Amino acid sequence: MISYLSENNLTPQHISFVKKVLLAWYHDYGRHLPWRTRGTCHASPYQVWISEIMLQQTTVVTVIPYFNRFIQKWPTLVDFAHADLNDILHMWQGLGYYSRARNLYKGAQYILDHFDGNFPNTYPELLKVPGIGPYTAAAIASIAFYQPIIPVDGNVVRVFSRLMGLSDSIDALKKNLSHTITPFFDATISGDFTQALMDLGATICTPRKPKCVQCPMQQVCYAYKTNQVDLLPTQKLRKELPSRQGEVWLIVNNQGQLVIRQRPDKGLLANLWEAPSFGWDNADIMVPKDLETDSSINIGTVKHTFTHFKLTLTIKLTNVRNDFNLSPDWQWTSIHDLNNYALSTLAKKVIKHYVHQM
Repeated sequence: MISYLSENNLTPQHISFVKKVLLAWYHDYGRHLPWRTRGTCHASPYQVWISEIMLQQTTVVTVIPYFNRFIQKWPTLVDFAHADLNDILHMWQGLGYYSRARNLYKGAQYILDHFDGNFPNTYPELLKVPGIGPYTAAAIASIAFYQPIIPVDGNVVRVFSRLMGLSDSIDALKKNLSHTITPFFDATISGDFTQALMDLGATICTPRKPKCVQCPMQQVCYAYKTNQVDLLPTQKLRKELPSRQGEVWLIVNNQGQLVIRQRPDKGLLANLWEAPSFGWDNADIMVPKDLETDSSINIGTVKHTFTHFKLTLTIKLTNVRNDFNLSPDWQWTSIHDLNNYALSTLAKKVIKHYVHQM
């Protein structure tokens, strides 16, 4: 149940007004993005899907060049489904949250196997695809297929919370808002209306210092009329992230080659390459005894923040002979050849620290 700050809810006339002025605003001021089309020309569901997954936890400015490179290399879903996962992860470097790339790959193969490579065009069918959750399914259904549904993300929550005077927290609104905003569902304008809401939340109805004087819905906005824009939606206090510590080992031979290993295909940073690290996750239990030598030295630390914790790694450098007995999943590589491997941002920080020591 959604909680209103006022019983003066939007009337059908208000809803009609909102649709009209928001679409007009979008026509004039909406962002021009490479995965978008407008009006009667529906967007490519494949491109909408790629963009929506990339945009999770990532800004539009960062995503655009990655999206363009992806579409240039894999222009169709069938091309992407036949790609090599290591190539995909390599192309994804720098975007973070690598599980997104792996889920895209699984989803593409699923669509190829179960839908003959044709993108499913309804919300229930989209939910069957691995890696596509309720929000992404709604976004694809609305934007690419003009289904009468509105995907609810932070931008949409913020716009409707202020517009309608909704007192619930962001998390509660994300769960319950869809039912409340069904009067706004309209198959004839769905794709443009959804993108207009996204753009309004991203550029005008922002979390801080919203540009209310530029908002097309100003005259019917509850928060603006009651001077509560900065109070809605209700913010949830963030918890302090826990901390972890570990070690990362830079193992170098007489030729200046470095040991790297590929992480397991499940879990954090799955399938990515790194200098071996220990003690901070479930990938390893302890440092191999062969590395505990007097010649190993600490050369600094790196810090990295994941979604659920903060990590500090002590960097240990040790020089070994060329015939050093490597673990089965380890291999030698030169610094110059590291560009051929999909490295996490954390691994790049470690390597950068080492290069500065050379």
